[in-house]
Amino acid sequence: MPPGPFPVTSTVSPITIAALFSNVYDAISASIGIIAILLLVFTLIGKELARTHGSPTREVGAWDVAVVPLVLSAGVIFGLRLLELLG
Repeated sequence: MPPGPFPVTSTVSPITIAALFSNVYDAISASIGIIAILLLVFTLIGKELARTHGSPTREVGAWDVAVVPLVLSAGVIFGLRLLELLG
């Protein structure tokens, strides 16, 4: 390896860095909330598709590993948004 400084490439764009370090809390929290809710919906759809297509109970139960944390995070998101609206 030759000595000296090496150019560093970044896979994170300057727009992403600016968005993460901005003071726009509502935009960041809303986008994270939307992503979590969409993940929950798609996971529940996948679980129901597995159940209706006759997958063994053990395979259908494996979906709970993803569903339970997403339901908890959705509850926290809804609760915080409700507190924000009421407060």
